[in-house]
Amino acid sequence: MQEYWQEIRALTMRWVRRLSREKFSMLFTLVQPMLFWLIFFGNLFQRAADMQVTQAPNYISFLAAGVVVMTVLNNGLAGGVDLLFDKENGFLERLMSTPIHRTSVILSRFIFVMTITSLQVLVILGVAWLFGVQPATGLAGVACFMIHFQLAGLMEHLKKECLTVS
Repeated sequence: MQEYWQEIRALTMRWVRRLSREKFSMLFTLVQPMLFWLIFFGNLFQRAADMQVTQAPNYISFLAAGVVVMTVLNNGLAGGVDLLFDKENGFLERLMSTPIHRTSVILSRFIFVMTITSLQVLVILGVAWLFGVQPATGLAGVACFMIHFQLAGLMEHLKKECLTVS
């Protein structure tokens, strides 16, 4: 079992090193949802929104929830794209020829995507908090929500992979 976790850790660190080499991509990954959606569009459409329709204290609260949902869902669904690039480049085939568990490849990617998504959601909620937004469910509700949608995205990706292989 210790070897299994060592495999997962090594493969997860591969994804971390890969992202750290792309500084602009790393910055854009963390800042894009917060900058464009919350700050620009949130302030732009705040006066145009009808509070009776949004059923939120203000438009930023309504938009922050939507940005969190779309960020988690998008990252969960697109989390396996880099595995497809590895498959096209032949790296995945070389990796599968080594004596590692096949699930460690998927689990390492899941852990990496979950970590990046958690950081994005924390940045979004931190900026939303500066605008006076507080999640009604608290941090525990946000954590449960993120885990739920990440697992749903992982299952969707696995389903697509299984359909492509057969």
